[in-house]
Amino acid sequence: MKISLVVIQDELMDYGGQILGDSRNRKRGWYQARSYRQGMAMDGDCLHLAEGADFDEGISGCGLISRGTPGAAVLARNTVLTFPETLSLLQLAEAVQQVFLKYAKWEAALRQALQNNASFYELFEIAEIVFENSMFMHDCNFIELACVNRRPEEELWEYDERWGKYYLPLEIVNNFKINPDYLKTMTTKGPKIFPDTTFNYRILYENLWNNGQYWGRICINEINRSLRPSDFELLDYFSGMVTEALSVIEMTEYKQAYSLPRFLGGFIETGQVDQMAMDTQLMQYGWTYMDTYFCACLFTNEEDDHINAIQYRCNRLMDQFPHSCVFYDGRCIVMLINSTLSEMDSLTFQTQIAVILREGLIKAGVSTPFTDLRDFPDYYRQAMAAFDTGRKRQEMFWSYRFEDYRIAYILQKALSDLPGELLCSKVIFILQEYDQTHTSELNLTLKTYLENERNLTRTSELLDVHRSTLLYRISRIEKLTGADLDQPQVRFDLLLSYALEEESVRYFKASRK
Repeated sequence: MKISLVVIQDELMDYGGQILGDSRNRKRGWYQARSYRQGMAMDGDCLHLAEGADFDEGISGCGLISRGTPGAAVLARNTVLTFPETLSLLQLAEAVQQVFLKYAKWEAALRQALQNNASFYELFEIAEIVFENSMFMHDCNFIELACVNRRPEEELWEYDERWGKYYLPLEIVNNFKINPDYLKTMTTKGPKIFPDTTFNYRILYENLWNNGQYWGRICINEINRSLRPSDFELLDYFSGMVTEALSVIEMTEYKQAYSLPRFLGGFIETGQVDQMAMDTQLMQYGWTYMDTYFCACLFTNEEDDHINAIQYRCNRLMDQFPHSCVFYDGRCIVMLINSTLSEMDSLTFQTQIAVILREGLIKAGVSTPFTDLRDFPDYYRQAMAAFDTGRKRQEMFWSYRFEDYRIAYILQKALSDLPGELLCSKVIFILQEYDQTHTSELNLTLKTYLENERNLTRTSELLDVHRSTLLYRISRIEKLTGADLDQPQVRFDLLLSYALEEESVRYFKASRK
């Protein structure tokens, strides 16, 4: 393992070393240190150690360890770690060799652990000897993969009995989404410092990447001792070791998905299902295809993508809603709830998930119940339609059940093909034109009369007119339009036209946003 002058300086901080001269080799790594003699050939992989006055002024581009300060020419062309002359050269040489020996043993222990397929916890126990602080690693789902030396002030994690692992609570993940300091950390490469504004202590962290994809993060909390400049280099080295381990196992243990989510995702895409394959997948859950189900589609905001929290949410939702299957299909989080086993209907679900939606800034569409899982793709689309329709009508709501927006969906689908004036009955346009010319209220009268099922008393009260006046208006409407209000089909057509007219206004406003 190559170590830098910065590492040696930090290890021998009690000796009062200073790095001087050309800074370009300050963080360069070296395999060992050897004693320098004037006129000797310089080894580019080694540090050279001697009395300051003994270094040849002609040497250049080297890393030197000096007892006392060398001449100006040496400092100008080399990077020099100098120590006071009160320290003997022999004592200095032995101390430097002990540093190299320490990190050679450290590297050997890590390599041996990798060869033995050691767990992440075992790797971190070896690493903690060097970093002397509490350390942990989590994956992109905020599931803890390893932790050593946890302190009471760090008790943020909760235990997931189903997965047998620790994870960050949902409220902390939600806070990360709006924390500008944290959002900046999601794209960094190499060791960085997370400030103490969130946890009251600084965190040295490094993101783990594979083929451009974020895998997770290693964190070192500044609690037991202050962070040192060398910790950055050593964390980068250790992260490389961890990445090797991740590359070997491909995160298999942590990326395993249940067969049923994969099966349902494919079912949505193709609309085709093998009954035997379905029965096999459902058996793992204790479900049957003839149980009663409903589907919910949850739409997160961009911040969830920024902090890689989608799969994390899927795991948490499965914990919070037993007898559910939750997965991300590339568009939304899909929840399939077995209503038979959970004894939960869509209205109860809407109530129970309300807090999760509000705190996570998530919106949801919920399907009607169905009793044949072979119809799942249709009800998935129904839940999507509930979200789209409800959002246009009541944007401030968090969830939308299709049964509450069924008529609105039908109206919006019609209006997406043709404008309202081509869909509505000509009767209401005749009345609107007449009202404008004669300053009357025949159109409002007809609408109120039909909406109150032709109840004369109720309609008179709402319009604040006498009964005889109302009867006159109705007679006038029938003569002007030729509409026979005694015919159910005519009344249905008119009520539908009024509904289309109102929806057209909402649809137009929503489409302009």
